[in-house]
Amino acid sequence: MKSCAACGLPAPDESLACAFCGQLYAQPANFSLLPTATSFTWIAGETELAEARIEDGIWRIYSPNSEKPLISLLAIRRDNKFTAALLDRDLSRVASVVIRVRDPKLEGPGSHVVSNRFVAVVNDELRTVLVIHGDGPTGFHFVNRLGDVVALASPREGFVLSGFDAIVTGRSYEFRPLELFSILLSLILAQLSGPDTDFADIDHLCIDESNNLEESGSEDI
Repeated sequence: MKSCAACGLPAPDESLACAFCGQLYAQPANFSLLPTATSFTWIAGETELAEARIEDGIWRIYSPNSEKPLISLLAIRRDNKFTAALLDRDLSRVASVVIRVRDPKLEGPGSHVVSNRFVAVVNDELRTVLVIHGDGPTGFHFVNRLGDVVALASPREGFVLSGFDAIVTGRSYEFRPLELFSILLSLILAQLSGPDTDFADIDHLCIDESNNLEESGSEDI
């Protein structure tokens, strides 16, 4: 059995296209994160896969037919770090997204300016599994521990709240599409956050000591 990279539907190994959303298994999966008046939607082609909406201060991600959220996103900003914990429907942690937030007020003459290339890391229970690098002024590369680019994302016109277009490249990718949706939503929320933003407190900062990928960004400004 295999599963569709776009919607996650299981399928026999001989299937050429997903029976639910039509995604060809031999091609990379394309997605879009789009805003609505009160939420964000996640689509593949013309198929809506999920919706993220805020409830009691927590972002909840639902599939079109689910009564309970598939993923809950808990976030906090401390100093120049925005951290989001992704919890599954049983409230077990799927991953943590740790995003570096630049503060222009702290980057005056003579100050050390951190590279624009490094954006964030994604951690599982034990280690860092993805590092996110900037691509030009606004795009992103998602790189696994082997150095493979597993996904690309670029903002839609009108950045920040206009959303993202994303593609999964077909490389080894440990997260499902809804988790990619959650990671991109975390990037949007980080850019909207401020030093005084009030988020639910979490304790899931876990850059692994064996391979601290937070320091792996280019020194280019």
